[in-house]
Amino acid sequence: MAIANLAIKSFRNRKLTVLLTIFSIALSVALLLAIEKIRVQAKDSFTSTIAGTDLIVGARTSSVNLLLSSVFQMGTATNGIKYSSFADISNNNMVSWAIPFALGDSHQGYKVIGTNTHFFKHYQYGRKQHLDHREGAWFSDEHGVVLGFEVAQKLGYQLNDNIVLAHGSGASYIHHDQQPFNVTGILKPTSTPLDRSLFISLAGVDSLHEQEKQRAAGYDPFALLNTTSKQDDHKNHADEERHDQHHEHSDDLHNSDTISGFYLGLNDRSYVLSIMQQVNKYQAEPLMAIMPGVALLELWQMLSVVEQTLFAVSILVVIISLASMLIILLNSLHQRRREMAILRAIGARPSHIFSLMMGEAIAIILSGLGLGIMCLYAILFAAKPFVLNHFGIYLQLSLPSTQEWLLVTAVGLAGVIISLLPSIQVYRYALSDGMSVRS
Repeated sequence: MAIANLAIKSFRNRKLTVLLTIFSIALSVALLLAIEKIRVQAKDSFTSTIAGTDLIVGARTSSVNLLLSSVFQMGTATNGIKYSSFADISNNNMVSWAIPFALGDSHQGYKVIGTNTHFFKHYQYGRKQHLDHREGAWFSDEHGVVLGFEVAQKLGYQLNDNIVLAHGSGASYIHHDQQPFNVTGILKPTSTPLDRSLFISLAGVDSLHEQEKQRAAGYDPFALLNTTSKQDDHKNHADEERHDQHHEHSDDLHNSDTISGFYLGLNDRSYVLSIMQQVNKYQAEPLMAIMPGVALLELWQMLSVVEQTLFAVSILVVIISLASMLIILLNSLHQRRREMAILRAIGARPSHIFSLMMGEAIAIILSGLGLGIMCLYAILFAAKPFVLNHFGIYLQLSLPSTQEWLLVTAVGLAGVIISLLPSIQVYRYALSDGMSVRS
């Protein structure tokens, strides 16, 4: 108890130095754990962007490019593939469900995904979670649009609002002002790129591009009525054919010849390699199938240099913090040599002085570690909405993981080891060295 009382009184006499040391350790620990948490949760969020999908099929390209374009709506979009190829492959007995998607349109910088009701029924993310509505329902006709959570929040859209889509992405100059879409639903947040997407039917995509098709074929405004009639006849004929075939994976709203790709779910995952081989050797057109889980890990490995750099930066911050702690302790020791000599003079043993110094150092380290953990969770709680809205990463406020406790323990042990140096120096100081007058 006597050593504890001495330590408390010593802290009171050196408030500023002690507080700076504690704050330095707390800052380094908070930064180290924050980077570790963000690194782990970013990886989990990244790899769980799509779940429950066995294969992604698109035009032949690199696996990373197909993944980026089909899941993250990034990179160079792949060439279109024939709808007949989708129908043929999805008719395989080993296929449980299939989701076609068409890309190429946007709205104020957000991607538009043309698809069907199977997207809402079968697409999964995270821990095999299905999409759910925050408001409204999935589109029921070609003029309906469903908004991702971020789109609705950032642009302030509500149910039944009319929005105008644009052909292409970025600063597109082709806006479909004559064909506004009605907001029928808004999805709940998913912490995936789906939050930054808009969903329309494949028939809606067809109607958007009909004007471009007419221009490419030589548009005759006086033949509009006749053209429209022929298009309706063609659509009705296509609908009758699909109805006759009883194709369970088709979409009654679709009459286009091409799509961007499709997702596949199999009855038995053991068939995934067999189906992949069939797709990659498809004779009608060059196709490519990838397993999203494998492609996600491959892409994450490409980004691992960023992850390692962040971790290295946090380690450097900890080293600098511990070095600052050592400097502070050594300076404090130089100023307290007379104090230690007096303690020796009144009967304190060298072991008591050593225990006092180590006790003070351990108390400072533990205080710094505790304050750092509390600061971390306070910052995460405050930054959670910002990180979710701007980076799509959901920060889960859970107890520190085993890896995080190991990092905290390592920092604590390093601090204790560093504290041994000034403590051993005090142990060796002689009484005469402490009492002598120094200029």
